Amino acid sequence: GANSNGAVTVTGENSVWESSVLTYIGFEGVGSLVIEDGGSVATTGIAGIGASPDSTGTVRVSGGGSAWTTAMLGIGGQGNGTLTVANGGRISVTGATFGLAFDVASSGTLNIGAASGETAQAAGAVDAASLTFGPGTGTLVFNHTGNPDGSDLVFSSSLSGSGTILQENGTTSLTGDNSGFTGTTTVSGG
Repeated sequence: GANSNGAVTVTGENSVWESSVLTYIGFEGVGSLVIEDGGSVATTGIAGIGASPDSTGTVRVSGGGSAWTTAMLGIGGQGNGTLTVANGGRISVTGATFGLAFDVASSGTLNIGAASGETAQAAGAVDAASLTFGPGTGTLVFNHTGNPDGSDLVFSSSLSGSGTILQENGTTSLTGDNSGFTGTTTVSGG
């Protein structure tokens, strides 16, 4: 709720949080979700990070075997949302909706490895057919040291809409259909 803080950590192999219908990380207040060390979260409905106006949500999925699977995911619905996938963590969006900054006043950031300007970390994986940038401030950050096994990162989701791509560290191959992307890309490293 308004002026509230909520935090969930799912950590360790065989630690599982299952949620149906709606899962909001930051709805009116501030919310955080950490999935680490082999923990997993499965949401069968809509998931949102920073879902409502004036809300802030942050999610970090880090470590081999750590995973978040959801049918639909919005990062920055009407508020501010950040998702970081690092060190072999994985997010999977099984439905057609996966987007950043759905509202004009919202911001949504997807960090692969680490946030912009931070020390690069090993990449995490994103399994989604497409990623759509909405009318707000959407940013996709590649700030990584490659995959945990030392291979280069392949990002295969198609990209569309207007937003910002920042390539800061690591070798990244964009292999999806990006003809619908009308934003800006800055390569400053990697």
